[in-house]
Amino acid sequence: MSARLTSRRLAPVILLLSTGVSPVAAPLITGPRELLYVGNNQGGTISVIEVPGYKVIGEFDALPGMADRPAGALADDLVGPPSGDVLYVSRGQVRDVAAFSTATEKLLWRVPVGGVADHFTLSADGRLLFVSVESEGQVLVIDTAKRAEVGRFESGPGPHCIRLSPDGRRVYSGGITG
Repeated sequence: MSARLTSRRLAPVILLLSTGVSPVAAPLITGPRELLYVGNNQGGTISVIEVPGYKVIGEFDALPGMADRPAGALADDLVGPPSGDVLYVSRGQVRDVAAFSTATEKLLWRVPVGGVADHFTLSADGRLLFVSVESEGQVLVIDTAKRAEVGRFESGPGPHCIRLSPDGRRVYSGGITG
C-alpha cells in the first residue's frame, strides 16, 4: 500500500505500520490499525496518520529532551520491523539512530553512528539495520536486539539510498556525491 501526501510541513519520509495499539488521543479504538508515520525532517517530529482517511491523529518529538537542536536533518528516515512495535529513526545531524515505541511514542534506545546518519534498510526478520553514514562513506550495521553496532564497512563516497537483495545476502548502496 502506498500513499501520496502533499504538504510543505511533511517530509517525503513515510512509513506505514500495522500496530496493535491505539494512541492515547483515541482511547475508544481498540485492536490492530494501520498507522502512517511521517518524518518531519527539519522540524524533528514524527506525524502519526490514521489509514484509511489519512487523518493526522498525533505528532511526537523525535528529539526528546534535546534542548539545543542542531540545524538540518533531524528525522531523516523511518523504518519498522514486521511486528510494528518499534519505529527506527535516523537522526542525521544528531548522528545517531533512535528506536521509539509505537505504543508509547517514547525513546527506547539510541546508537551513535559516528557521522551523519542518512537512510537505512531493515533485514526481513527485523534484526539487522543497515545505515548509510553519508559523511563517512560507510554503512553501519546495528543489531536491533542487542541495540548496538555489530559491523561497519566502506561503501564509497556519500552513501545515500540503501537496500538489501531479496535473499538478504547483499547490501546495495547508492551514493549522492563523488
